[in-house]
Amino acid sequence: MHLLIEHLTKSYDQKKVLDISGLEIESGCFWGIIGPNGSGKSTLLKIIASLLTPCQSHIRYDGVPLNDRLLLEMTLVFQKPY
Repeated sequence: MHLLIEHLTKSYDQKKVLDISGLEIESGCFWGIIGPNGSGKSTLLKIIASLLTPCQSHIRYDGVPLNDRLLLEMTLVFQKPY
């Protein structure tokens, strides 16, 4: 698995919560996403899972833009599932 994120932005009203120029996650790596409340951690994961639409982004999984087939192979587990 190789995840490449470029030019990702997300705003709520006039507040920009994400502005990522580039992020690359290689196969076999583990990443932790940390930050204070409201810093965009959950927003980032929801955008990768296509639960939210970014203002702008280029997201590729193994060189292929995210699509419905790829999303069926992903799982997102929230800390507090309801």
